[in-house]
Amino acid sequence: MEVTTDVACAKNPKTSLAVGTLGAVDATVPASSTFGCEPDADSGLSRIGRVVLLPSESESGPLAFTVVTAFTTTGPNPADPSKTIELNPTLESCQSLAMGLSLGEGSSPLGCLVARRALQFREGHRLTLSLEMDSACSGTLCDDTTTCEAGTCRDLCEVEGSACSSTSATGRAAMRHGTAEPEGSLEPQGAEDTSGSM
Repeated sequence: MEVTTDVACAKNPKTSLAVGTLGAVDATVPASSTFGCEPDADSGLSRIGRVVLLPSESESGPLAFTVVTAFTTTGPNPADPSKTIELNPTLESCQSLAMGLSLGEGSSPLGCLVARRALQFREGHRLTLSLEMDSACSGTLCDDTTTCEAGTCRDLCEVEGSACSSTSATGRAAMRHGTAEPEGSLEPQGAEDTSGSM
């Protein structure tokens, strides 16, 4: 899966990915993360990274994941809404926001993007997805069975490419920055060796 954004790279996007099951993904325990992006003149978007998901047990079964991006933006001062200030949320605060946790008094959700997907592994099949971290979703709060698209929360079962299931599954993920094959990749802690592909 290719992760892109319409957020300018100069706004220092920081992105993480967490995997689990539908309605039970802990965004505060990411499997992988990356910092920055690479502008793509052809698409007008910027490339954050490439995500590879593999089943950890059988070669078929459900998987859900949450991608969180934090970036520098401007918005109303939480202490004085009549004034505009620069907001620079941390990736950790945006992960907490994705889990529905309070950011505390005087904090703003602006500069946080959260996208979710629910997928179904099928043995012998490969699935290629594109996921855009849309700036229109900055600060939009959706629950853990919905995702933000164009500033609106949508049921995951209605999102193109999703396949909803309540069956338990775990996954393995690696995020590779850019399009070149890296020397190494970021692996989730405690990941099991896996086989098969999506």
